[in-house]
Amino acid sequence: MRMDLTGHVYGRLTVLSMDPDSYYCSCQCECGNVKSVLYFSLTSGRTMSCGCLNKELRLQGKQHKTHSNEYKAWTNLKHRCLNPNSPKFKDYGARGIGISDEWIDFEAFYKDMGDRPGKQYSIDRIDNDGPYSKDNCKWSTSKEQSNNKRTNVLVSHAGAMVTLRELSDITGIKFRTLQTRYYLGLTGDELVKPVRTSCDSTTHDHAKPEEQTA
Repeated sequence: MRMDLTGHVYGRLTVLSMDPDSYYCSCQCECGNVKSVLYFSLTSGRTMSCGCLNKELRLQGKQHKTHSNEYKAWTNLKHRCLNPNSPKFKDYGARGIGISDEWIDFEAFYKDMGDRPGKQYSIDRIDNDGPYSKDNCKWSTSKEQSNNKRTNVLVSHAGAMVTLRELSDITGIKFRTLQTRYYLGLTGDELVKPVRTSCDSTTHDHAKPEEQTA
């Protein structure tokens, strides 16, 4: 089922009406032009103007940015927050995770976030219940993001709250071992006690029998 987009703003486009018999929306651009745009082109961030934005970007030498990793990251976050047909919408848009008004425009997003530091980085929200916005987002590695999931288990260690994965890195104890101990109800020193190996077992030498005298 399509969401009524009338009145919504996507980039430079404001949705005036939706055609009940097709997937097209009538939109007015900031430059004054009225354009018919596909529903999913709006919600995915693929179309943000009547065409005037691309012309301006070409003139400014920034057209390559629409094919960049930063643009893809921005498009994907909009898709999971605004498109009910996205497989990830239930974990984002349906959960109330939104996007700041400024970031509806890619140039504002790029100005705030800059270039992605490397291939292993992606957009991460500092507060998992907060929106995609300048104050709540950063570029993070997949490992950093795994430590920031809302489903993570937090435990107390050395006066700080850490995830089980972080505790594994700190102590050298395997994550699965810590996870098993946690669900068995172990805490504190019991949770992080060293893992006993076969080499730790105490061995006892058998006393040699006394030699019989002739």
